[in-house]
Amino acid sequence: MNKNELFDYVRTFYDQDAVTLTDETLSTLTYAVEGTLNRRLLQHPRMRVRLAWQVAAGKDRIPLPDDLVDVVDVKLGQTKLRQYPLGLEEQAAKVGSSFINLGNCLQVFPAPAETTTYLIDAVQKLQPLTTSLSGDNWVSRSHADVYQAGMLSQVGGFLRDSAAQAAWDGKFQQLIEELHLQGWNESYESASIPRASAA
Repeated sequence: MNKNELFDYVRTFYDQDAVTLTDETLSTLTYAVEGTLNRRLLQHPRMRVRLAWQVAAGKDRIPLPDDLVDVVDVKLGQTKLRQYPLGLEEQAAKVGSSFINLGNCLQVFPAPAETTTYLIDAVQKLQPLTTSLSGDNWVSRSHADVYQAGMLSQVGGFLRDSAAQAAWDGKFQQLIEELHLQGWNESYESASIPRASAA
């Protein structure tokens, strides 16, 4: 399901036109739905992504894509690097085999003496709905009913229909819970999306 199909569905369901439910309004409500999905499905295996990043000799930074929510772990070969909080760079440097998440990048300790590949397991946001086919958004592609229920709840609130909002929010929360539970039946390896990058 893409953005246009979702908007048409919602307008038809509530018998409203594009003047009352504008694309701008529905886009804003879609962001609210996606925000809830990103928070509630944070631990779902399909939200995981595995990155491979080459760091040149003497360099110590690994840039992070904007759509990453959290870094789960960083490995160098079979060794899992220990994470230190921001501000403890000196301690991380003494210990070695460690990293600090600087927000937009990771700083690794020690800086490699030769070109080295680090493996990063992270949590990735859902790709936002677009007007084209949403092939990268696994919820809209395989579970369109979750988006529909979320939007029907949001639009119910916008139209001040508290009964519809409550009913559809209950359905939305139930569908998210089913997705969350279903995630534990999927293997990490088959659910993760490998993305390789090089410095």
